[in-house]
Amino acid sequence: TVRTEPSFVLPKILWFKRHRPDLFERTRTFLPAADFLKGQLTGEFDSTDFSNAVNTGYDLHAYRWPPGLEEKLGIPLHKLPRVLKTGDPAGELCRELRDAAGAGERVPVVAGATDSTTGFYASGARIPGDWNTTLGTGLGLRGMAMRFIPDVEGLVYAHRHPEGYWLPGAASNTGGEALRLFFGDRLKEYDRRIENTPPTGGLVYPLVR
Repeated sequence: TVRTEPSFVLPKILWFKRHRPDLFERTRTFLPAADFLKGQLTGEFDSTDFSNAVNTGYDLHAYRWPPGLEEKLGIPLHKLPRVLKTGDPAGELCRELRDAAGAGERVPVVAGATDSTTGFYASGARIPGDWNTTLGTGLGLRGMAMRFIPDVEGLVYAHRHPEGYWLPGAASNTGGEALRLFFGDRLKEYDRRIENTPPTGGLVYPLVR
């Protein structure tokens, strides 16, 4: 069973299959947006990382695309990218971009991760028991665990660490996106006005949706 959300890649592939079968048949590989950009850097559009692949139904327990994607949903597995672990070599920066940047002969490009997972790595969290929060458009909470932590309600979901650990986490709409609901285009004005104002001590959780 693959649990998914409407915003994930898998439902979008199914939409093309049902509503634009001509484009579905002509498509060589369905990629997450991040990996399309990675392809622009390397000229290779055949891989993704196992963090982004979760949104397309990748099985992090077995490290494979579930057979059900093809057998039950009719998505040929050959139309899905090969899956790399975060940090694995994914190609090299193409010559045109190397020349434009004045870079060396070889500039490796590696497989990445989703935004909140990347934020987790960047925080310095590196051993089981470490946790962090990342505040952006939303609020992401992620930790590192020795084993998979199941949640039948689906509120806690997990990514995988390259060394085999599990990265349980959750997300909330109490992030910066909520500010636009209340302040709209006046955000920059308020930024200037509060530059020298200390924290108020108040705690508010505005929900956008």
